Amino acid sequence: GAPEGVLAESSSNVGRAHLRVQLLDIQEQIMLDMSAAAAQDPSRVLPGCSPARVTADVHDGALLAREAGEALDRVKDNFGPEDCTVAFIVADEGDTRAEPFARALADRGALRSAVLVPRTGLEVRFPFLFSPGVSFGDLPFLPNEVVPGKLFLGSRVTAGERALALLGITHVVSATERAPPVPPAVRQLHIDIVDDEGTPLGPALDLALPFLRGALAEPQGRALVHCDRGASRSASIVAALLMAEPALRPAGAHGARSVLAH
Repeated sequence: GAPEGVLAESSSNVGRAHLRVQLLDIQEQIMLDMSAAAAQDPSRVLPGCSPARVTADVHDGALLAREAGEALDRVKDNFGPEDCTVAFIVADEGDTRAEPFARALADRGALRSAVLVPRTGLEVRFPFLFSPGVSFGDLPFLPNEVVPGKLFLGSRVTAGERALALLGITHVVSATERAPPVPPAVRQLHIDIVDDEGTPLGPALDLALPFLRGALAEPQGRALVHCDRGASRSASIVAALLMAEPALRPAGAHGARSVLAH
């Protein structure tokens, strides 16, 4: 069958970049932006993030802990959820305060971990997130980026025309009983597969894997694999591809790294 959440760890490498459902949305995750750009101009905060004001020196543990607590209270008050387990933190490359702040945040909030993501990587790869005046509500539903710049995993709604255009998707695998329409320039493979644990995956993989290998071999090729919810059929196809092609396995997208709580 197709196990739920088989790619949970891989697909969360970009943090909550499931921007509205999947390149920024895990239900138990909070998002903060501690970059200098966000501190100087609130309009430049990454959409969906709460600004984190960090003035403490890297060696001032007490102040870092207090500011982490204030940031945690602010994001819970404005965004939620109350029972968060992971924090996604946008920080400037080379900011030595980022990891101590992330650890203090994880400790203060009883989080499992905090994920640090350099802002510059997001700006380069997803410039549309930083367009003047853009808000979280302006963004379409976007898929998880599993292999940076190449492979994406999502639900049916992430195969919308605007999302495909923003991410430069060239190929789509629709593992659904009914395939959504895609622009003529996008190559689509429709695999009619029922979402049932008794459904054999072999025939679907025989079709999907060669299609995806061909797509990713193209210099500008970018592939989206989706089903209805992006949790079972499509995740199983992507997991099978990563197992068959070890070179594709992500090692931490955009320089993201996890900081575990003490």
